Order: sequence, then structure tokens, then C-alpha cells
Amino acid sequence: MNIIRQFLKLESAGGILLLITVITALLVSNTSLSIVYKNFFTTPFLIRFGAVSIEKDFLFWINQGLMTLFFLLIGLELKREFVEGELSDVKKIILPLGAALGGMIIPAMLYCFVNWHSPASLKGWPVPVATDIAFALGALSCFGKRVPYTLKLFLLMLAIFDDVGGIIIIAFFPGSGIHTSIAGVLLALIVPLPLAKKLETVLHPWVAFLIVPLFAFANSGISFAGMSANVLLSVTTLGIIAGLFLGKQVGIMSFVWLMIKCNIAKLPTKTDWRAFYGVSILCGIGFTMSLFLGTLIFGGNADELAQVRLGVLMGSFLSVTMGMLVLRTVLKKS
Repeated sequence: MNIIRQFLKLESAGGILLLITVITALLVSNTSLSIVYKNFFTTPFLIRFGAVSIEKDFLFWINQGLMTLFFLLIGLELKREFVEGELSDVKKIILPLGAALGGMIIPAMLYCFVNWHSPASLKGWPVPVATDIAFALGALSCFGKRVPYTLKLFLLMLAIFDDVGGIIIIAFFPGSGIHTSIAGVLLALIVPLPLAKKLETVLHPWVAFLIVPLFAFANSGISFAGMSANVLLSVTTLGIIAGLFLGKQVGIMSFVWLMIKCNIAKLPTKTDWRAFYGVSILCGIGFTMSLFLGTLIFGGNADELAQVRLGVLMGSFLSVTMGMLVLRTVLKKS
């Protein structure tokens, strides 16, 4: 239990840093520093191993290289939780598992509905299915001890299942360069458990405070100069916003309500439907994994990638704003 509490603290602090990083990237991208920002991440960087050499820009090494460590950490966390943690108890995982399924299925359906007549962008349906655990826990931590521990634990387990869903999507998505992300997860699965725990302890601060913020800084810099209504109102952008902001809360609440009505599960202790609804809105913060999926799917199309980034930013912004407003009202009354 102490490991989980430490994890929650690290993720909460990482979420706050992530927010600062995103704001900084947006500010830099819309000032005279935008040229420096763009040139830095497009600068070629050569890595040589004997006769083998690979020359890619910094953005590639961040997205395809450093993010391997992000997926390695996810794999290590999953292994620990399934072997001896909260996910080893079937009774405890039913509710977050069902909520995660609803939070993936309904956003994907909403995105497909919006993009049904646009085959080129329809393949982006995986983008709004993810929840960013660091961002969500960072927002939830703003309410301090007013948030029941059981609610934080529910959010953590839901986000873990979301990550599993994202990994499965990456594994079966054709032509998306899956080797780097899946390699990290597979490596975690073969590491012995005692070593996995030590490696997780070492990796977690580096991933939370360096790798994920660096990924966010490199991928969230959007210039609004000359941005047309076509980008703002594109089906890709609108589909992602609808999926994250509406699909997440509708999917989670409906699936959880159905499971409770059927006596399959119960709400977390020391919480109620109002606080639970606030957390379900926060699950629409789909930042890191959503951007990662977007870069895999639309990486070769600059226009689509810009729409993905805008959609993820706007959908996440709406989710964190509305979620915190609901929780502020509910937890204050509590």
C-alpha cells in the first residue's frame, strides 16, 4: 500500500509539471521563439554502433526512443500490480475494468460517428480512448485530503487498464512502428519481480519528471498564428474533443451504473455519485497516450497531426476545467 501511495504522489507532482510544460510549449510556439523551438526538434542526431548508424531528428528520438522507457515503466507497474498488488484481487478490479471499457468504447464510437464520412481521418479512432494518469491525478491532488483515497485508487486502476488498452491497440495497429513501445512492455514482462521493483523505483522519477514532460513539450507546441476554421472545425479535431470530453464521462458513468444496477460491483467506499462523476470527467484528460497514438497514426500528415494535437489539447482542457469545477462544488459540500 505504501508503494501505491508513493506512486500517487509522484504521478500527482508529475501531472502539475506536465501542465507547466504544456503551457510553456504553447507560449514558445506562439512567440518569436517558435523558430528556435521548431529547429531544435527537427535537428538531425546521429547514433552509431560500429558499422550501423541511425540519423534521425530529436523529435524521433524522443517519440520512438525515450518513450520506450515510458512503456517499460508501464509494463513494470502492470507486472507488480497483477502479481501482488491491487489488480491481483478480482473483486477490486471489476469496477475500474468495466469503467475503462466504457471509457474506451464510447469515445471511439463518438469519434467514428463524427468522422464516418471521412475515411482518411476515420483511422484516428484510438486517439480519444486514453486517460493520462499523471494529468488526472495532478488535477485531483489539488483537492488534497478532501478526496477519498479509494477514489484516487479507482482512478489509478482505471488509467492502468486504459494503458493496457492503448498498448493492445498499438500492438495490432498495422504499419504504425509498434516495435519501440511494445519492446518496452515485453522487456518488463521478462524481468524478474524483485529486479522489476527496483527498476520501477529507479525509472519512475525519470519518466515522471523528465521523459513525459519532454515528450509533452516536443509534441504540444501548436502555433495558432494563421490557424483557419478548417483546422478548428475539422472532423478529426471535433471527433477527438467529443470523444475525450463527452465520450469518456458518458462511457464510464453508463458502464458503472449498469454494473451497480446488476449487482456486479459497488461504488468505492467513502464516495458518492457526484464525486464519482467529477472523476469520470477528469478521465477525459487523454494527453500523453493520446498524443502518442496520434503521432503513430498521422505522423506522416502534418495537417492531420496538427488537428490531433489541437483536439487533444481542447478535449483535455475542457475535461480538466469541468471536472475540477464539479469536484470543487461536490467536495466543498462534503
